[in-house]
Amino acid sequence: MSGIRRWSIVSIVFVLVAAAASAQTGSSQPKAPGDTEQQVKAAQQQMLEAAQQGNKDAVGNFVTDDLTWISAGNGQVTGKDQMLSMLPAPVHTVDVQRVVVSGNSAVLTGVAHMNDGTDVRFLQQWVDRDGQWKLRAHEGVKVAAATPAAGSPAMATTGTTGTTAMGGKPGFHSVAPTLSSDDERAVWQAQENLGNAFVAGDAKAYSKLTADAYVRITPEAVVGKTEFLKSVQENAKKSGGVLENSDVQILVDGNTARVVLKNSGTLPGGEQVPPTRVMRIFEKKNGQWQQVAAIFTPIVGQ
Repeated sequence: MSGIRRWSIVSIVFVLVAAAASAQTGSSQPKAPGDTEQQVKAAQQQMLEAAQQGNKDAVGNFVTDDLTWISAGNGQVTGKDQMLSMLPAPVHTVDVQRVVVSGNSAVLTGVAHMNDGTDVRFLQQWVDRDGQWKLRAHEGVKVAAATPAAGSPAMATTGTTGTTAMGGKPGFHSVAPTLSSDDERAVWQAQENLGNAFVAGDAKAYSKLTADAYVRITPEAVVGKTEFLKSVQENAKKSGGVLENSDVQILVDGNTARVVLKNSGTLPGGEQVPPTRVMRIFEKKNGQWQQVAAIFTPIVGQ
């Protein structure tokens, strides 16, 4: 046997042994963030394919029993059974644009291209349940025909959070939902403080309650923290604003939480906020709850 051939065989054996050793020890190694992101994307893709085929059992395995599903068409809030009853999904393809993982929770955003030619932006919260990623919350919003510049009044009018009686004293006045834990109260207080900071145009206070990776999704645009803080700052130059929310739901799961509510009223400066369904995802960091994502869907026919 030639030296070259003998060396090739030795090399192949070495690679196989190394691969086997890696397989045996790989489960004990911490996964890189990119690995987890790929797992979430893979789960989302598998669920999508099952939904397109109308396979309810397969889709059901990828969603939690307490799923919150908010329709892009009308802002209606439904659950797991109602979501499964809408299959097969009228989705042609999906572009996943970002996955942000934190512990056993992940925020996924993207655009769904529907069979009828329309596009839907969406925000999803996925959670790790015993090693399997499952969808726990979804909200979609139809993409508007035209996209105004970031920070413009048209963008700001869709789904700003607040709580006051219509026609009441300008500002942000809230009536808290039923709260059963310290974390729920802390999340609600963060929600309250965000609304107060927005109406007052206090960008500094708003920034402290907002994660650097924050994304805000409306029919008109997808913007990040820096861009939206410019809109908040503009409110300091305006007066008035009467904001109202209702149908508030708060769900806390470890260091993540989501708030779902109905929002309407007028912005500082007098612009109307049409009835809008809002979902915010919060994360607790160093004892402080911060919003990491928010989406706003117009409510139709409710």
